[in-house]
Amino acid sequence: MKSKAIIVIVIIAALFIGTIIAVVVPWGRKNNGEYIYRAFSDHVELIEYIGDGYDVTVPDEIDGLPVTIVGSGTFKGNVKLEKVTLGNNVTELGTNAFRGCTTLSDVVLDHKLETLGSGCFANCTSLSYFNVPSTVTAFEGEVFYGCTGLTRIILPNAPKFQSIGSSAFRGCTQLKSIVIPEGISSIGTKIFQDCTSLKSVTLPKTLIYIANKAIFKNCDSLEEIQVVEGSKAEVWCGNHGFAELLKYAGH
Repeated sequence: MKSKAIIVIVIIAALFIGTIIAVVVPWGRKNNGEYIYRAFSDHVELIEYIGDGYDVTVPDEIDGLPVTIVGSGTFKGNVKLEKVTLGNNVTELGTNAFRGCTTLSDVVLDHKLETLGSGCFANCTSLSYFNVPSTVTAFEGEVFYGCTGLTRIILPNAPKFQSIGSSAFRGCTQLKSIVIPEGISSIGTKIFQDCTSLKSVTLPKTLIYIANKAIFKNCDSLEEIQVVEGSKAEVWCGNHGFAELLKYAGH
């Protein structure tokens, strides 16, 4: 009887431990022929794109689970990719997700996207236009670093969108104007450095923190910085040698 009881206990323990491992260690990689990915209990994270498409649609689901994360470096260095459409469940683009995709020119985003990770579109030199969804809450450093073809970007005027990371637009040599929307309270260092064609920048009255003068380093074409009179942006510009470029909203 004792031996039978011991066997039953061992079996139960094994089943219990197996369940624990399945829940706590969801790091097993899977391959569906197009993506390497991780399937968690309630979502899927893409790890690497292994397909060969020019026009790629990130799926809404894999294994019956919503694809919510395009993980770090998923498409990094893919020089074949020309267009990508994000699935309806994607909320996060990880660090360097599309970095170095030099032929990528068209990105279709769903309005569930919340996070643009550091460097996620860096060095995408064929990207000329980008409309950031109003759902985005985190805009990390180097997001568009080195996007030398970028001529226009629209940033959302949304209450949850409050900061832009360092070097976010650094080296966007074709960008001529940009409006930093109301609600943004912080912009990082070197945000516009080496934007050699940049002529006009609008800074909001909500801006509290501007990293340093290097944000406009090598912006040799800069002609005007539009601010709200009495704002901290106006004070900052006056204190850092840009008073002569100030233009006032509504004037």
